[in-house]
This record gives sequence, C-alpha cells and structure tokens, in this order.
Amino acid sequence: MVGLNGCQDKELLYSAPPELDTYVQTFLKEASSRGRPIDLYEEGLVVNFGTLPRGKAGSCRPNDYPKKVTIDAAQWKKLDEQQREALVFHELGHCILNRDHNNNTLPFGECASLMDGNEEESGFVCSNNYYAAQWRRYYLDELFDPDTPLPSWYQIPDFKNISLENLR
Repeated sequence: MVGLNGCQDKELLYSAPPELDTYVQTFLKEASSRGRPIDLYEEGLVVNFGTLPRGKAGSCRPNDYPKKVTIDAAQWKKLDEQQREALVFHELGHCILNRDHNNNTLPFGECASLMDGNEEESGFVCSNNYYAAQWRRYYLDELFDPDTPLPSWYQIPDFKNISLENLR
C-alpha cells in the first residue's frame, strides 16, 4: 500500500497538458545532451495554460512547490513553433535552472541569451535569431551554461584593418 501511495504522489509532482509536455520533454533532452540531467519529479513542476496580465506570454513561480509555469493561452495561439519552444524554454530557465533575465546584447545587437526579458522599466528589445539551427544551438548552450562563449562562426569584423579601398 505504501508503494502505491508513493507512485501516486510522484505522479502529482509533474504535470503538463500534452501540447506543453512536448516542449518540456524537448527541454529535458536538450539539458541531458549538455550534461544537465533534470528530474522533474524531484524538482516538482506544473505547467499549464492560463491568463496572464498585460499581454505577458509566460510566467514562472520558482519558489512554489511544485514550481508553476503558466503560459498565456491567447498569446500561445499567436506564436509559431520556434517561438513556442523559446517561450517554454525561457520559463523553464527561470523555474528549473534558476536563471534571471539576461538583457545583454551581442556586438551586432542580437540577444545574448534566450533569457532576455522585456522589463517594463527598461523597454528592453533585442533581436533573437532562434530560427537558424546554429543560433538555436548557441542559445540552448547558453541557456544551460551562462558562461558559453560566442560561437566560432560569429565573426566580429576588425574595423582597424579595413581600408576604404576594400569597401569599394
């Protein structure tokens, strides 16, 4: 009898509707492939659709047990596949990885992190290049390891060595 109660309790520590669970499972695979295995039953997580204030797309309550992620149902309908994944991963970054917003930008204005946040007081906006496979890989590497360096393919021109002749 005790064993059965233990299984029932464990099942209650993670839940998500199938549409959101797909993204959560992808998050877990990406974490594991980067050496960060995550046990959601140990963490405790409930992911649901809901209604959020002021047009927010998602929110996380990392101090609750189980932790709670809410995705605004109306905003969700407006997003494409990549944006949905980025939204769920961003909120899981808060709840599971304990990441705060990172509003740094790269030299050409791209978001430095998937954890970028549109803070009301700063009006922060950056370009997120999540659609290209190489950028997705960088953003996921950085999500699971904030010390990830810029990828080798990200070239910053050396303006000191550029002459007017080379620009013509």
